[in-house]
Amino acid sequence: MLKEFPFDRDIKQAFLFVLKNDKNPGLRIAAINCLDSLSPAGQTADPDILEVLKERMKSDANSYIRIRAKATLQEAHKQ
Repeated sequence: MLKEFPFDRDIKQAFLFVLKNDKNPGLRIAAINCLDSLSPAGQTADPDILEVLKERMKSDANSYIRIRAKATLQEAHKQ
């Protein structure tokens, strides 16, 4: 799994791609969880991540992803 590799731009882009495009909610959940847990402190405020989280918060079919995206966005705005 990608979470075993050091978090870098390519890993971030892979997780964002899955979160935005994959039809499988389990994979999207894994991607948002990994982004949240692997992002070094403060990197959840990265503009690419924030943009995808805002989109997922509003439009994802899975309620867990919507809730998790909202919580992560709120936490990023506190920093």
